[in-house]
This record gives sequence, C-alpha cells and structure tokens, in this order.
Amino acid sequence: MTRAAQRAAAAVPLLPDAGPVARPLDWFCTYELGAATVLRRHGGDGGGGGSSSGQRWLLLRQNCLLEYESAAAAAAAGAPLGFLNVSCARVAFDVRAAAAAAAAVDEGDAGGGCAAACGIRVVAVAAAPGGGTEEVEVVIAPAARKRAAAWCDALRAAAALTPESLYEFAHARGAELGRGRYTSVHRARRRALPPPQGPAAAAVDAAAAEHDLALCALKLIDKRRFFRRVAEGKERPDALVREVLAQAVLTARCGGAAGGGGGDGGCAIVRLRGAFETESQLVLELELMSGVDLFDRLSSGGVLGDADAAALVRSVLRAADFCARAGFAHRDIKLSNLIYPRRARDGGAAASAGDVRLADFGMAGRVDAQGLLHGRCGTPGYVAPEIWRAGLREGYAARGVDAFSIGAVAYTVLCGYEPFYGGDEGALARANRDARYEFHAPEWSRVPDDAKDLVAALLERDPTKRLTPAAALAHPWLRRHAEAEAATRRGAGRRERETVCCGAGGQPGCAVM
Repeated sequence: MTRAAQRAAAAVPLLPDAGPVARPLDWFCTYELGAATVLRRHGGDGGGGGSSSGQRWLLLRQNCLLEYESAAAAAAAGAPLGFLNVSCARVAFDVRAAAAAAAAVDEGDAGGGCAAACGIRVVAVAAAPGGGTEEVEVVIAPAARKRAAAWCDALRAAAALTPESLYEFAHARGAELGRGRYTSVHRARRRALPPPQGPAAAAVDAAAAEHDLALCALKLIDKRRFFRRVAEGKERPDALVREVLAQAVLTARCGGAAGGGGGDGGCAIVRLRGAFETESQLVLELELMSGVDLFDRLSSGGVLGDADAAALVRSVLRAADFCARAGFAHRDIKLSNLIYPRRARDGGAAASAGDVRLADFGMAGRVDAQGLLHGRCGTPGYVAPEIWRAGLREGYAARGVDAFSIGAVAYTVLCGYEPFYGGDEGALARANRDARYEFHAPEWSRVPDDAKDLVAALLERDPTKRLTPAAALAHPWLRRHAEAEAATRRGAGRRERETVCCGAGGQPGCAVM
C-alpha cells in the first residue's frame, strides 16, 4: 500500500512541511508524522530508569504523540503501542542523540541512515510506573530527513498548547456555567483557522460553516487543587480517570461525540467530545446544553404533572439502565445533574419535561466482576442506603444504587420537595440512610396510586428488593403513559396523512378527508 493510500484509509492528513508560508495546524485534527526510529529513556537524562527503541509510525493529536507499530496499525485506528503528552516539553534538534537512537536498533532497519542528520530530542514529564511522575526522554529520527524541521516545529507548537490556544471562552467569575471545588465549566467555541486564500479556499470543509459544530461546554479541572484534596483524603486519586473513562465509553456506545447512527437509542447522557491535558489542567470538551437543569425547571414552573413526571422518570431510568449495561453506575443522579439540551433554532428551550440528559460523571464507578462498586460518594438526600452503610474499602451491590437516586428525583418532581429531611446534615444523612419518608397530604393526595407505587419501589431500603432501572421501566405507571403517548403519536400521524392539499385544479387550501 502506498503512503497516499494509507493516509486515505486512515483519514489522517499528512503534517504540512515547515516554512514561512506553511499553513497553521488545525489542532482538532490528527496529523500523520510518519516513520521514525524512536528511542525512549526513563528516569531523566541519565537514563537510569531503562530505555527502549524501535521503528515506529507516529501520529500527532494536539499535544499527544502517538506511537504505532506500522502505518497499517495506525490506519486500523486501534490502541497505540505508546503515547507521550508533550505539554511543556523541551523540544530540540539533537544530532548525537539521534545517532544513538539509530545505533540502538538493528542496522538494517529503515531510518538508520539519516538519523545523524535529523534527530529530534523531546524531554517531557510522564506518569511513573510506581506512581508519581518521572522525566522521559524520547529521541526521534524521522525516516524522511527533509521532514525533520516540520516535525520539530509541530512538536514545539504542541508543547506550548493551552486551553486558550484551542478554545474561545470567558474566564471571569459569573461567566461560568458552573463551578466546583476544583472545576469550572464554561460556554466555549473551538478556535477556527483563518480561511485559506486563493485556490485553497475552495477546499474549506463545509462543516466549518456550521455555526453550532464549534460550540461546546468546556470543563476545566485544576489538577493541583484536585491532588491537594487527594492528599487531604477528600478525593479518591482515581476520580478523574473514572470520570473520563465513563464518559468516553458511554459516548462511544451512544454512537460517538456527534451522536450519529450506530449507537444505543436509550442513551440520554451528555456526550464527551474530546479531552485535552496540560501540565496543570485536564480539559473535557462536552456537548453544550441549555444551561437549564431540572432544579431550575421546577423552581420556575413548579411540580410536574403526572404525564410529564412519567416522561421524565422514564428518560432518567433509560439513562441509568444504559450506564448499567455498559458496566457503570453514575452514583450522583440528582436534580442539578439532569440538564435540558440546547436547541440551535429556538434559543435553547427544551422540547418537553422528559427531554433531559444525565450529566457530571465525576462520581461514576465501574462495576466489578462481582457486581460491586467501591467508594462512598453521592449527594445527601439522594444516596442509596447501602452506600451509607458500606465500610471503608468495602464493596456494595451496584444493581440498585442509581434506582434509589431516581426514586428521590421522582418524589421531588411529583410533590415539589425532597423525600428526606433533617434539621442538620447529620439528621438528613440518617433519614436518607434509613430511607425514612412519607407521602404527605395535601401534596400527595392528587398523585395517582401507581405513581406512588413506583416511587416506593425505587426508594426501597433493601437493595435486593428494590427495582433496578431496567425493571422499573416496565412499571404500570410508566407503561400507562408510554401507551398514551404512542396512541397520541399514531393519531397525529394519521391526521397528517389524511390531510390533502388541493390547491391545484380545485379550491385553494386544504381539506381534511
């Protein structure tokens, strides 16, 4: 296969040549560097931590250098053999180091002949195998020596990338969509390249003209603040990895960041569009929602009617069931984590009360082979009792954790207040742990018995007796409203088909036959 055919198969553009007229890189594109001899040394310049070398095929995605065994392996879009985040790395030409890289591999391998003339030395900080970080030195000798300058320029530019390099967004307090102990969420737009001039202008991707494709929500995670909380015992060290893993896997099962075909039809989650990491920040690019969550909706519009409440609960149960089938539990389902999607043409209004997306996977957990979760987390008032009762490092059943939280949401949207109450945080925690609640009059007098039955089945204290999200979806209350909605849709479709426009050859206007 020729290099041109390989690039076409992988849909990865070749890195442009360096020079004064070189076009700026599109940092939302993955670039093919090509074949190279690569030597890695761990543990600093002395190489005390060991070294490895070989022939590799390299790609560059933002500030990540990806190593593949061959062009075919890169085209297959599988997992790379290795990667290096070059954020804040030192990048320079190094002839002697490149010669050493060439000597470290078999003499017959491609690339050895030009190594002494076109070596690039990258020194970066990476995670150490035993924990913490270490300095890693990577020496790259491109097989095509004329490409070395372009590679070096691209790696230097990648090392200097920041969130501001990639996105336009406001930093000022009050301009955020949300803020946490070590996070902030911003409305943002991907930075676009200036349009090409001359004949190249005709080749501009038509998608770039789509206004909404560049808009996103940007979650900025301050790694220093996060690890300070880890050192204080207030956060689990794997929390960030779990969040990215959960959203990446769930987004892929949804059909990708754009939500295209091939995904699971039940995934009502906020999708992850990309991740970017620097020395001090982890940046998650997410779908841009309306900024209106379920708490806002209840605050402005009051409790939901029976049909709207059923539609909402059904949507959240489907989202939780989708997570469960992918092997995850959200563990923090609550009003503020149920967000209404943004509509491009109507200013962001949601289509219906049930049209919500599950957001914020910061407490998500991967279910182990025994069906257990580990780690006590959640928001008091919504936490499953088994999480409260779990001991330190003790696992608990995953099957009904999110169902209990959805029960608390369902209770709240039907009556206007939360099920568990306490005069202080301790009293609230005890009421939540013991699942002590009541259906008070007069608020619950108007709620149908089948709705109360589902709420009670979800707020069951014993997880072995509690309905799972999958089982709850078959509850009579939800089935009754789903059948009514289906009948309404069928009636609307029938009326639409029966409408005949007869302006041509008869009286203008429409008649219903």
